[in-house]
Amino acid sequence: MAATVGLTLEHVGTVASELADRLGFNRVTVSALARELGVKPASLYAHVRGLDALREIIGTRAHAVLAADLTRATAGLHTRAALAAAAEAMLEMSRRHPGLWQASRAHFAGEEFVAAGRRVSAILGGVIRGYGLPASEVPHAVRIIGSSIGGFIGLDDTGGFSHSDPETAASWQRLIDVLDGALSHWPAAPGTATAAGPNTATATAMSTEEPR
Repeated sequence: MAATVGLTLEHVGTVASELADRLGFNRVTVSALARELGVKPASLYAHVRGLDALREIIGTRAHAVLAADLTRATAGLHTRAALAAAAEAMLEMSRRHPGLWQASRAHFAGEEFVAAGRRVSAILGGVIRGYGLPASEVPHAVRIIGSSIGGFIGLDDTGGFSHSDPETAASWQRLIDVLDGALSHWPAAPGTATAAGPNTATATAMSTEEPR
């Protein structure tokens, strides 16, 4: 089938991503996108194979946006400052691009989607390696940090914290404190003597404290 004149995959992806932010990722359909583009649904099949392929395009773009945001946010920062910046970048994306954020939580098996997701993981891995974790522990930490931040954002987005005190912003800062503490005192892997210990500043402070 010949592609509709003036309709490119890049344009389709851009409009689909904008539609996801406006309607919600799970409400993007081929028909809805066709209406948005002013074409018949059949015209889109020259560019996407179907709904799953369309949503995978959005998900790939979501990871690309998140990777760019994380790179900018964490540049030149280390340990807690980098962790806090990464968390804030994820929170900001969820607010600025709610549909793309939802898409970044989805799972697809396509090569481009997987590669884009790995770029996000690599950036988080770089933040985590700054804490001195052994290489074998970094994938575990990426999963734990990513799921903790993503889970908090997801619960907040659905109003999960709206009927309790204190303010969500206070809990958000506590989350960053807890994750920073976990990374600074990462437990040893089974069968090993030690893992990442306190960072240098923490270790120095601990060594100069008076015994209690």
